[in-house]
Amino acid sequence: MPNLQQLNWSARNYNDLRLFLESQQDGLAVFDLDNTIYFGDIGDIFFYYQFLTSFWRPQLHDFSCLVPRQINGQNKVSVGEIKIDLLQIQEYCQKFSKNPEAYRPEFFIIFKAIKDQLENFSPAFAYSWMLSFLKGLSCSEISFFCEELIRKQLAKRDQHSEVQSDFFRLKLGFREGIAVYHEMLDLITALKERNFRVAIVSASHRQIVKSMLKALNLEVDHLIAMETGTENGVDSGRIVSWQPCNYGPGKVINIRNKIRREPLFVAGDSNGDYEMLTEFSATRLRLIINRGLTGKISSLYQRALNREEGFLLQNIDFAHACFVRE
Repeated sequence: MPNLQQLNWSARNYNDLRLFLESQQDGLAVFDLDNTIYFGDIGDIFFYYQFLTSFWRPQLHDFSCLVPRQINGQNKVSVGEIKIDLLQIQEYCQKFSKNPEAYRPEFFIIFKAIKDQLENFSPAFAYSWMLSFLKGLSCSEISFFCEELIRKQLAKRDQHSEVQSDFFRLKLGFREGIAVYHEMLDLITALKERNFRVAIVSASHRQIVKSMLKALNLEVDHLIAMETGTENGVDSGRIVSWQPCNYGPGKVINIRNKIRREPLFVAGDSNGDYEMLTEFSATRLRLIINRGLTGKISSLYQRALNREEGFLLQNIDFAHACFVRE
């Protein structure tokens, strides 16, 4: 019998997962990471905190390349309740870079606003753009920052934080903290007991994912994440040319190219996981974490709610950052 604990699994999910484990073995199980293995997005948190600490060094960057000329045909970006011309943002960044420690909140506010709007327009491009900020940093610098940040975020669990800008005269909030879904870690253990190979497939940077897996004491057989190149021992800030962007259809391509085996089980939470959840004919069970999102992933909510075979929907308690046992 599978050694799977009920914890806060819904009754249907717990029963169906047990049946799956009883009937399947020696397969491949694929998991997204952020908001699937835990509540929270360490990739986003990493992006925010590089501006709020001395980790990110603006002098390494050309702001004419970092700040897009237009986003979805628009030349303005919303910052709180105000709109600022993207060309003006470049000028602001040049000003702030002369005394960066005094303007960390402004860098955070500007680049978070750009990120949010890029994600609405083209999530795949947004992920690539976010990684460009790593340019000029050594692998050891990135690794150390990741491990320190993750340690602090696990201690915070889930909280709302705000950044105050005197220059823009506004506050901008963001969510931080990581709350582990112990149900997911227990499920991975149960899958391994059935001789499944486990893969993590994430749109976050590979070093961030490796540091998170280390903090969770989670060993996996395959890791597919965003990878950037190195030049003279420092990060290039560019995704390697041989790997498609590990988001949406890119996740499917990378699984096929790198693992060369279709998964029997897939777990994900977002529109970036939709293709991974639906395009493999070998998949027998799909677990969708219900974050109440719009877009393609919402159609999978309905398939699970209709009790279509092979689709499970796990609800979460947003107030307490945990699964809901129904």
